[in-house]
Amino acid sequence: MKKYILIFGLISIVFFYCKEDDRIPVSVESVSLSEKSLELEKGETTTLSAMILPKEANNKAVTWESSKQAIAAVDGNGNITALKEGKTSIIIKSEDGNKTDSCEVTVLMPGFTDNRDGTHYKVVKIGKQIWMAENLKYLPSVNDSTSEAKYYVYGYNGTDVDAAKQTENYKTYGVLYNWEAAKQACPEGWHLPSDAEWQELEMELGMSRSEVDSEDWRGTNQSCQLAGNTHLWTDGELETNIAFGHSGFTALPSGTRSSNNLFYGVKVFTYWWSATQYDKSFAWSRYLVYYKSNVYRYYDYKSNGFSVRCVKD
Repeated sequence: MKKYILIFGLISIVFFYCKEDDRIPVSVESVSLSEKSLELEKGETTTLSAMILPKEANNKAVTWESSKQAIAAVDGNGNITALKEGKTSIIIKSEDGNKTDSCEVTVLMPGFTDNRDGTHYKVVKIGKQIWMAENLKYLPSVNDSTSEAKYYVYGYNGTDVDAAKQTENYKTYGVLYNWEAAKQACPEGWHLPSDAEWQELEMELGMSRSEVDSEDWRGTNQSCQLAGNTHLWTDGELETNIAFGHSGFTALPSGTRSSNNLFYGVKVFTYWWSATQYDKSFAWSRYLVYYKSNVYRYYDYKSNGFSVRCVKD
């Protein structure tokens, strides 16, 4: 009896191993990532997960790669670290069959996104204030003659908002606002700075109390500190000063739309509105120009189209 049991056991073992050896390997057919695109701020981390099909695949090993490691790095588990502003692709590849998928990652500088149109803005803290480090781009209408609030894009004379947003001037310099539009253009949590808030900024950059209270050209190199992007400015005293760009405010030469309906001054100067009215027809503003290192404070016609920088509430 023991002899039969032993023989039966040996047959069972042989049959089992034969079955194991006879199994057909299941190959990987596809690899897919949990996201097709991501937006991260510099320093932020996140993890991508992967689905490998079929689930019965024998070899589920994968490799991860970033097309631009300097912008965002990825480890062997799909953990992504945003390192530098820009775009990169995170690519996953299966060891079995070289099946791939990718996710486009956009790394943004720290800032916030305007929920009204999805525009992301860089910000900068100067003293106790937090400012947008870009011109406002909010554009609910363009060249609308029926509205008291006027929105313009430099050099664009049509009325199609989508077409205006496709222009290089919109992408680079943002929107020009008359004073009525400027007062209501900033997103929730932000506001058009008052003349006093502009003065606070200027004092933080080195102006004296008496200088900020005066009109016309004031200060020393504050215009240079506020400006940025040397390649956009006409060559002159502003961009050659050693203080150029030191504040991170990144002022751009966005030009203006005058009260007589003319665009002029791009690459030459910029104006910004304040929320402070001078009288019924005028409001206080700030002005930078390529051949001056200091800042101009005066009042201008409310009908002019100027840039807007919002300050955090």
